[in-house]
Amino acid sequence: MSKTANAEPTTGELVAQLSEQVSRLVRDEMRLAQAELKEKGKRAGVGAGAFGVSGVLALYGLATVFAGLVLLLAVGMAPWLAAFVVGAALLLIAGVLAVVGKKQLAKAVPPVPEQTIANVRKDITALKEGSAR
Repeated sequence: MSKTANAEPTTGELVAQLSEQVSRLVRDEMRLAQAELKEKGKRAGVGAGAFGVSGVLALYGLATVFAGLVLLLAVGMAPWLAAFVVGAALLLIAGVLAVVGKKQLAKAVPPVPEQTIANVRKDITALKEGSAR
């Protein structure tokens, strides 16, 4: 049987087209997710590197300030006692910051491909609306 120019596609043809389009859509969304996560990974790497270098420089600067503080306190007390006081204060501050940091890390959400998730939700909505017709 030959189809005429104005003939509507059969159900089988429509199902085949739908299957092909859904497959293409899934592949495209996966590629988008990969590209989005790759870009986020690059930015995270650059940011972590810059943050690491700034941390090292800040550490050296703080060490110098703390040495100066020990020398300042050593004017009024024994040098060993001045070093002990400064060291104890630093450990106390480090402990408080560790607790704050742990709480903040617990609240952090894992990185997700937000744009891809939004697109997939739109696609699902469109499919539901299309199948309801």
